[in-house]
Formats: sequence, C-alpha cells, structure tokens
Amino acid sequence: DSFICSNQCLNMRYEWSISCSLSIHGRISPSLPASAFELKWSQLEALGITHVLSMTDMDVILQGERIKHKQIRVEDEESEDLGGKLSEALEFMSLATGVTLGRSLSGSVLVHCEAGISRSASTVIAYLVKYHSMPLESAFLHVKERRSIICPNSGFVRQLRLFEASHRDVSSQDPFGFVLFWLRNFVPALKGVSEDEARQAWLNSDHDLNRTWQILFDSFEQKYIVPALSRHIAISSDDLDD
Repeated sequence: DSFICSNQCLNMRYEWSISCSLSIHGRISPSLPASAFELKWSQLEALGITHVLSMTDMDVILQGERIKHKQIRVEDEESEDLGGKLSEALEFMSLATGVTLGRSLSGSVLVHCEAGISRSASTVIAYLVKYHSMPLESAFLHVKERRSIICPNSGFVRQLRLFEASHRDVSSQDPFGFVLFWLRNFVPALKGVSEDEARQAWLNSDHDLNRTWQILFDSFEQKYIVPALSRHIAISSDDLDD
C-alpha cells in the first residue's frame, strides 16, 4: 500500500489530487516516491487505482468519473466511534480487491484521511487484521514500515484491540505486551520507557491505555522537559548578564 499526499484548499472544501493515503491491491507494496505529491487523477488511473475511500469529516471533491468513491465521515478524536464505521469501510475495500471472493480482482483502493497518520492508517490496519489474519502488532509494524509517521490516536488503538479480539483468538495474549509495544513504537517521547515503569503506569491506570500513556508522558515531562527548560533559562540568563 502506498502512502502519498497532496491536497489544496478550494472554497473551504478539499479537492484531492491525491491524499495522505494507502493504496491496497491485495497486499501492501512499498511507498511511492516523494515526487508522487503532485499526481493527478490521470496518473492515479495509470497506477491502477480504481477506488478511493475518504476517511475524513472534510468534504471531498473528486475529479474523474471512472474512479469509485466512498466517504465515511470520521474525526480524528479519541472519542470517535471508529469501530462502528469499520464494517462499511472494509466492505468497500474488500469488494474492490476481491479478497472476500477468494480471488484477486484488478481493483486497487486508495485510502486517505487528512494527514495519513491516524484515520487512514487505522482503517488499513483493521483491513490487515480481518482479511490477512495479521496479529494487531504485526499489522501496526507492517504499515509503519511503509509509512513511518503513522500514529493512530489512543482511542483508535483501543478500538483496534477490540476489533482484533472480535476476529482472532487473543485470550492467550498478555494485554500489557501490546501496550508496551505501542508505547515504545508509536509514542516518540516514550520509546525508551522501561518495562517496569510502563507496567506500573498500566496498573495505576486500571489497565486503561489512554491513561497509561498520559501518566508516563507526565512523568517524562517532569523528568526531562522541565529540567531541560530550567537549564536553558539559566544559560540564557547568564548570557544576558554577560
């Protein structure tokens, strides 16, 4: 699946030549180069993209009649009910690729949101879990290897864990294992968090993923950011005295 992006504001709406996206044709392929930023619809058609899925609450205007389009309005908020909208999104994607028919069709799906970080990434991760039987952790890594900046918000992560549990047997898994994986790989400030520190935050939050990272981030801020700012202010004051 190829993540590429370009949009321009037009009369307070968005006209997409191509967006922060992931295109699927049965499997995920390497990302397109940065030069793809200015791709036009004719070029999309040349790439074999036949379907576009817009996972955004912004109005989307598409040029070209040969590309099938579906928009599902989703806000990038932790409280957003992504899980309730995945069924419709995945059905659109699967009909294009033919995965539910047990054979590959010629269609390719471009999934986009507004930044290619949270909504579109979460949708494709769910697709991999459901149709490629990937464990959630593997699906996260698979997509991140192809677009390094993905970072679904914590509310979406919680819903993706529930989505995985509804499609795979996860009863033998330690829930904390995924929490530690997510913190270290998708929360940049916490990539060096120790297992003991993360587990304590997990326990203190009553096993709530969102509160866990907030506890750890607050701790990180007190340990590193506040002292660093204090040192910077002290140095700046010395320069003024000189």
